[in-house]
Amino acid sequence: MDAKTNPDSQIRKSVAVSLGKLVAEQRAKPHLQQTIAVLGQLSQDPDPSVRQAATIALGESKSAKALPFLKRALRDFDSDVVKSASAAIAQFKSYPIIPKEKLPAKKRATLSATSG
Repeated sequence: MDAKTNPDSQIRKSVAVSLGKLVAEQRAKPHLQQTIAVLGQLSQDPDPSVRQAATIALGESKSAKALPFLKRALRDFDSDVVKSASAAIAQFKSYPIIPKEKLPAKKRATLSATSG
């Protein structure tokens, strides 16, 4: 039996939490696409606590591949899942697309002045 389809919701939740820790620590990087796919499945679990744990873990991945699952979670009927998805998506907005060091000097100066 696959742990992500285990009849016990606590086991499925534990899978999501564990995968979230792995992606946060960058230890799942070689298998990030597969990890996101599993978390995506768990984000649609019948149990809201499993969906929330998966949503949090998807946010920890910091991968654009997680965004479709996070956007879907914004429409969840459980408010905690929606809050977790919203927080995860908000984190994506703070990740720079271009590293600050690679920006032109004038733009870097402007960013430094505004970021305090």
